[in-house]
Amino acid sequence: MLSEHVRNGNNHPVHLHGYKFQVVKMGWPEYNDTTGFMEKSNTEITCNNSFCNNLKWSNDSWSGGNIPDMVESGPTMKDTVVVPIGGYTVIRFKADNPGIAHLNDKMQSLLILSIPLIILHHLFFGIK
Repeated sequence: MLSEHVRNGNNHPVHLHGYKFQVVKMGWPEYNDTTGFMEKSNTEITCNNSFCNNLKWSNDSWSGGNIPDMVESGPTMKDTVVVPIGGYTVIRFKADNPGIAHLNDKMQSLLILSIPLIILHHLFFGIK
């Protein structure tokens, strides 16, 4: 999850309905030590267009799963996490709840403006 569009706004609490997940990596922007405002977005992820729908790791060597500081085991299970403005949050979850899952921003001021992500998931048991 990437939060790139607002330079000095609030971080975004994001909730995934119907699942628990683990936070395995977070990337933070650079902050001004005096003002606390964000100065520069995190550069570990490249956003190739205005929709940010073609994300990739900036370091090509990370694409094969060799990502530094990725938590491999033991992170706490959650259903809500903060995505920092100018940064990102990587989550891992087991998609074992068939149906529609809703991932949405929990900031009341953004509920009308934000577009929730719908995860459509189905399991096939014994289908031949």
